[in-house]
Amino acid sequence: MAKTQFKLIRKPRTPKVQYEIVRREVVKKLEPVAQTAVISRRKVVANWKNKPDFAYKISVKPGAIRVIVNLTRPKQVEGSDITTATLWKFIDKTGISENSIGPF
Repeated sequence: MAKTQFKLIRKPRTPKVQYEIVRREVVKKLEPVAQTAVISRRKVVANWKNKPDFAYKISVKPGAIRVIVNLTRPKQVEGSDITTATLWKFIDKTGISENSIGPF
């Protein structure tokens, strides 16, 4: 019977290190998606007088991968008791564009 010898060239990385490498790659691939989402939202509010801004966060965890786009810098709508954050939530939930209800 022939003897087989195995030569270990490189020690395998720990599962924790492998997970971190995969997580970083997923985040890197999701960056363009998140940036496009922010740009799309900025286009919706481009002609608003009280423009809010948007920011994103990419979350990669064992149970979920998420691209979260948040509204930042909400402002009070002149002559009203509502904010641009309230308007954005309405547009986001209903799908009614700002063009059909007037500029803010």
